Formats: sequence, structure tokens, C-alpha cells
Amino acid sequence: MAGKRRINYFRAMTARAIAAPAVLIIVLISAVLLYAFALSPFIRYKSALNHLENGEYDKAVSAFVKLGDYKDSLIQTLNCINQRFGLDLTTATTSSLSPWFSVNRQGQLSFDDAHYTGDGCVSVPQVIDGIIVDSVADGGFARSHYITSLTLPDTVTRIGEEAFVFCTSLTAVDLPDGINEIGNQAFSSCISLRSISLPDSVESLGTGVFQNCISLKEVSLPDSITVIPNSVFNGCSALEHINIEEGVLTISGYAFSGCSALNNVSLPDTLTYISTGAFSGCTSLTEIIIPDSVTEIGVSAFDGCSSLTQITLPQGLTAIGKNVFASCKRLSIVNYSGTADEWAAIKVGTGNDILNKIHISF
Repeated sequence: MAGKRRINYFRAMTARAIAAPAVLIIVLISAVLLYAFALSPFIRYKSALNHLENGEYDKAVSAFVKLGDYKDSLIQTLNCINQRFGLDLTTATTSSLSPWFSVNRQGQLSFDDAHYTGDGCVSVPQVIDGIIVDSVADGGFARSHYITSLTLPDTVTRIGEEAFVFCTSLTAVDLPDGINEIGNQAFSSCISLRSISLPDSVESLGTGVFQNCISLKEVSLPDSITVIPNSVFNGCSALEHINIEEGVLTISGYAFSGCSALNNVSLPDTLTYISTGAFSGCTSLTEIIIPDSVTEIGVSAFDGCSSLTQITLPQGLTAIGKNVFASCKRLSIVNYSGTADEWAAIKVGTGNDILNKIHISF
């Protein structure tokens, strides 16, 4: 009997020893689950509020975004953004309210005209789904044929490549101050676009940005631009006048090629190089003054300017490329600010026979 009692006692003690850790594990698991599903979001929410109250807006936004739909985290996210950037919460929206807008985590905006139900006048909000609209994505609005006018928010700093390519109904664009980059062919083939003003903040223009915008009549270039890119206005057959601001050093290849209505061009004293085909096919251009700063005119720069009658060339010019004045059949006056000897020293490419047939005024 005594032996059985000892065995039973031993078994009971063993069971207790095993049960104690099991209970402890259950308690710990319960505590972890309670923290994860109840206390953790509450604590993180309080922490986010503290960041907001202390003016730590970036930390607060990050915390509220991670909380998802917990309590009023979305509203608090917008509140943080509003206080951080001085934005207007009334310009915020969600993709459920405006399904034609979408923005990724990098703040790049896209547009889906398949879902668009408006009148064509599109005004982009500053915030979508709690994310600040920082840029227009590459191809973001491409081939959106229903848009007639566009207003971008002040938060946008970049317009991506081919962002609005073939937006064939787009007539007007309001670009905010703060944009510093416009990508390659951003507005290419916007055939209804009539005018556009680039803000002074723009420092970089891509190639062919307004290529084949056949209705574009006027454009204002900022003095922050130092290079007029390749084909930027190529084929803008309605463009009549362009004023290139001081600070521009180079007019790149075919920049204004095919601008058949262009009749007035003002070139800055900072310009040093006119590249290949820059003004080729500008059939309405009658006169142009090349500033003293220009040292070289590239191949076919004025080829096909069939109405050009008079040109002024600078003393510092060292090279005239091939076919610069090819098909300029009406050219009859060349004013050169240097001497006859200096003119003779200029390297002149083939295809410029007309320079040998007309009088050069020194």
C-alpha cells in the first residue's frame, strides 16, 4: 500500500510539473495575442498621436499608414499631411470616390479614362488614398482622349516620360510652380493643345516634349533652361513665335524643325551652338539674327527655310555645317559683323553654294 501511495504521489507531482509550464505557455500566448490584436494597435495609435502633437509629421504619417483602417487612421494621415505641407484636406480623395485616379507608394499618379465620367476638365487632388501626389507617372495619362483641360496640384515636381502622349482632346494645361522636370515626349502629339506656360522651376526638359503638337501657337520658356532639347517643338506647325531666354547655351537637333508658321525667333546672347536641323523647314521665317556668342552652326540648321531673305552672322563664328542654307532660295542678304579676312577663315561645309552667289556685307 505504501508503495502504491508513493507511486500515486509521484504521478501527481509529475502531472503538476508538466501542467505548470503548459499553463504558463497558454498565458503567454494569450498575452501575445491580446497585445497583437488589441493593445498593440492601441499603443501604436497613441504613439502616432504623440508624434503628431510633437510636430514629428513624417513619423506620424508612417505610423498612421501602418495602422490601416484602425479607428480614424486615414483621417489622421491626411491631417498630418495637411499640417506638414500646408495642404487643403478638401483636395484629398480616395480611389473609391475617383476611380479614374490611382497613385502608387512613390506618389506617382496615373489616370484611367475608361472609368472617367466627368466633363473633360480634370483637376488632380493633392492627396489620393492618403498619399501625396508627387509626380505624373511615365505614360500616366497616355492616350486619355476624353481630357480637355488639366490642372495639376502644387505637390507635383515631375512629369514622366510620355505622360500625356496622344491626349488628342487636351487643349490647356495648368502646370504648378515647383515642377522641375518634364520627361521625354511628355506632351507629344497632343494635337489640340494651344498654349502652355512652363514655370520658372523647370530645370530639365526631355526630348520631343511638345513634338507634333500641331495646334500649339504660343509657349513660354523659363530662364532656368540652359539647353533646348532635341525635337522639343518638332512639327509644331502652328507655332508662330518663340522667345528663348538668356541662359540658353545650346539649341539641340531639330528643336524647331517643321515649325512652318514660325516667323519670329529671338535668340539670347548666351547661345553658343545651334545644332543639326534646329530650324529646318521653318518655311515662314524671313529673318534671323545670330548673336555674337554663337561659334558654330550645325548641319542643315536652316535647311528648307524657303522664305528666309536675311541673316546676320557674328564675328566669332568658326564653322557653318553642311547644307545649313540649303533650299534657302530667297536668301539675299548676309550681314557679317567681322572682316573679309575673318569671313574667309570660317569653315563652311558643302551645300551652302548660295553664300558664294550673294553679297556679304562686312
